[in-house]
Formats: sequence, structure tokens, C-alpha cells
Amino acid sequence: MIGILGAMEVETRALVAAMTDATLTARPGFEIWDGTLFGRRCIVARCGMGKVSAAATTQHLIAMRNVNPVIVCGMAGGLHPALRLGDVVVGSAYLQHDVDASPIFPRYEAPGLGIDRFESPPELVAAGVEAVQAFIDAGLPGVWLDERRAFGIDTPVVRSGLIATGDQFITETRRDGLRADLPDALCAEMEGAAIAQVCYMNGGSFLALRIISDNADASAAVDFKRFAENIAPHYTLGIIRELLRRI
Repeated sequence: MIGILGAMEVETRALVAAMTDATLTARPGFEIWDGTLFGRRCIVARCGMGKVSAAATTQHLIAMRNVNPVIVCGMAGGLHPALRLGDVVVGSAYLQHDVDASPIFPRYEAPGLGIDRFESPPELVAAGVEAVQAFIDAGLPGVWLDERRAFGIDTPVVRSGLIATGDQFITETRRDGLRADLPDALCAEMEGAAIAQVCYMNGGSFLALRIISDNADASAAVDFKRFAENIAPHYTLGIIRELLRRI
């Protein structure tokens, strides 16, 4: 069973609408839809924002629904200077930038596991990159031209690499610190590495596809709200459609 998670309602809205024969299970803090999506049996879940909510939902899906792999398709703030709004990052590795149990453990290391980066299987990363590129090559179906112009989205690019996770919405001061501490991190968000750790501890696989919705600067909140409503649902639907054809 494939599990698809989104932290926010706008990140799951279009997927739920596209499902057939979906049944809803609501629990404190998250909602789960079990049905068929583009011809594949899937579970779509809204897990809520932050690492604890994401981890709790993921563990429930693995233990109670035998979900594997777990896929996240949602938004993130750009860290790499070359990234622009509308670009997409496919995670190949995930790190919790707010974990620091030093001097007992090295900075960023997950205590007790001996690693600080959790990786996605190369074949899943490759499928993700192909799926995003197919969505871009199709002309971003569903995304209106005036909205693309408003955000300066012309020809988006897809990149794969490190995604940094923490329980903060990243603004300019924090962005500059992350760039200095983690120069190879492409974007920052609030769930990915926590989900990746849960999947790792359960022997499962995970992939995050992150749409750059803001530049993690002083205008982030304004960019984020409009982008979340008018752009993200179409990206999520189109990318997941392409990904399900490839896994």
C-alpha cells in the first residue's frame, strides 16, 4: 500500500478529490483517506505540521495499514540560492537541522541510531525526478498562466539532494544560518526527516518531493499563503499522478 502524506489541507485537497471509493478515518491530529488514486490503491493522509505530528501519523500508517513506501509531496522554503519559486526538490537525503544533543552525540545525529542523514532509495529518487520533469514538460497542467506570472514561474527546474527539517518556519535570519551550517541543503521544511527516520526504523522507504513556495526571507509568509492556495494543489496532483506511473 502506497502512503501519500501532506502536512496541510492544501497539500492533500486535490489528491483526495481525485480518489475513488475513498473512506475517511479521522483521528486526533490527522485524517486518512483509503481508496484508489489514478488506478492505484493508496492511502492519502493529512498529518498536520511539524515533526511530532508527521512521525505519529507515519508510524500509524506503517503499523496499522502496512504502508510502504511513504511519499510526501508538499511545500518548502528554498535555501539554495539558485532555487526559485515553482522549482521542485526531490529529496535524496534528510537531516533534522534542529537536533543537537552534543556533546553526548555529534550535532544533527539522531540519538541511538548513529546517523544524521536518512536516505531515499536511489531508484525511488530517480522515479521522483522523472515524475517532476514529466509534469514540467507537460506545461504545469492546472496552473493558470496569470498565477505563474505573479510568482515569476517560467521554466521550473527539478533538483535532487539534501532536505533540512526542523520545527520552525524559516525566515531570513534562520535561512542565512542554515546556509552557513548546511551548505549542501537545498530547502527547508517541517516534516521530511522525521518521516524518514520513522521509515528507517521500520525498515521502509520514503521520498519527499518539495515545491519551492517561498524564498525563506522577509516576504515568506505572504508568498506562502497565496502559493499554497493557488499553485501547490495543482503541482501535488500532477506530480503524484506521474510518480504513481513509475513506482
